[in-house]
Amino acid sequence: MPSTAHGCIITLEDDYVRWRDDGTAPTSTEGHQMTPGEVMTFDSWTVPRNNWKQVLKALKFIRVTADAKLKISWYD
Repeated sequence: MPSTAHGCIITLEDDYVRWRDDGTAPTSTEGHQMTPGEVMTFDSWTVPRNNWKQVLKALKFIRVTADAKLKISWYD
């Protein structure tokens, strides 16, 4: 994460993943499912109390199948 970042978007490509943001690792059956094409946004407007960087640091993903890819764009 760039030190100057004020937000980011994460887009899922190709296949399914599961994610958790409580510091616990997701599994292929536990965690929130994210579908291909879905976008997550993290910034001071979408995450309460301006702690989006802490939430993002706790965020963990696992591929449900082998073809899932995440793309991240950072915004200053």
